Amino acid sequence: MIFLCKNCSKSFIKLTNKARHMRLQHGSGLKKCDECGQVFSRSENLQRHVSSHSREVKSFECDKCSQIFSRRDNLLQHKLKNCNATGATSLGSVANVSKSREQESIENLDNDEDYDTVLQQL
Repeated sequence: MIFLCKNCSKSFIKLTNKARHMRLQHGSGLKKCDECGQVFSRSENLQRHVSSHSREVKSFECDKCSQIFSRRDNLLQHKLKNCNATGATSLGSVANVSKSREQESIENLDNDEDYDTVLQQL
């Protein structure tokens, strides 16, 4: 089966290739911030971005150096890299936690409970 682009008539053997073409060449599926025009491919990234325009931005303070962050995941990443949150000497030596697991935990924080859980695991 052949899949045709409605905009430029380019043909594709795989639907996934057509979808990628539509997204990259014609902006299909992109979400745009109404306030600043920044474009996102995922709606959850747009929602997180839109909240950064809010005047009621939460702040998260590092208890070691008092630096302020607008997002919990940025605070956690800062603590792991800069403020030695667990007493380890480097990010790679944090309590037998692999970097991919750390990064996955940081990227998947959705609420305060998740943040506390991740800190306890580290």
